[in-house]
Amino acid sequence: MACLVAGSAAAAGFGLPAANAGSGTEPPPSGSAAKPGAPAPAPQARALVLVVGQGPILVPPSRSVVLQCSPRGGGTHPRTQEACSLLQPVSGDLQRIKPPRLLVCSAEYQPVTVSSVGVWDDHFVLSLRTFTNNCELTKTLGAVTAF
Repeated sequence: MACLVAGSAAAAGFGLPAANAGSGTEPPPSGSAAKPGAPAPAPQARALVLVVGQGPILVPPSRSVVLQCSPRGGGTHPRTQEACSLLQPVSGDLQRIKPPRLLVCSAEYQPVTVSSVGVWDDHFVLSLRTFTNNCELTKTLGAVTAF
């Protein structure tokens, strides 16, 4: 399953609220320049629940963790800073993380599946990705699934 972000057509098909849903009376977006003396905007939420399961489905899960990247690092993930650094350029979407080309894994088929659900920059995020084996999972997601 690809990443679903609230407000997208795919998210609407799952009954998820649009990112800017409301009465239509919201004020127009303000300019990017901050007003002098105005407080800095609050950091946007970035938190995911990650679940790994052996096989092509997640049931039963073999391990899970909470990763909180913002407003401050936290959760139960042992390598929060590294995992958040890998997820930041892809907006928390596991599908968009590409494996390094120089690492090679064996071709054995022992599938492992990882899912993430949570919020990234205040948008709902849901990702599901299955890898051929643990080597492919580790090669691609690195610190994200190092728990």
